[in-house]
Amino acid sequence: MLSLNPQLNSIFDTFFNEAVEGGTLPEREKVVAILTSATLLNDQGALKNAVLMAKQLGFNSEEIGQITAIAVNA
Repeated sequence: MLSLNPQLNSIFDTFFNEAVEGGTLPEREKVVAILTSATLLNDQGALKNAVLMAKQLGFNSEEIGQITAIAVNA
């Protein structure tokens, strides 16, 4: 969906870079943001890395599944 709207994509990229890479969010919330964006963008490489990061931070499979389900159904 973001690829269909360049202006929205640019705004999302700015938010994502500031929030996730800029250190604004705690680590758990960063992983949720990365999982969500990777799911929405269908980026399999980023999704795999996000799942691994989530597991390292103590997320269980059910929590990861809930995050991705919410993203898909939103």
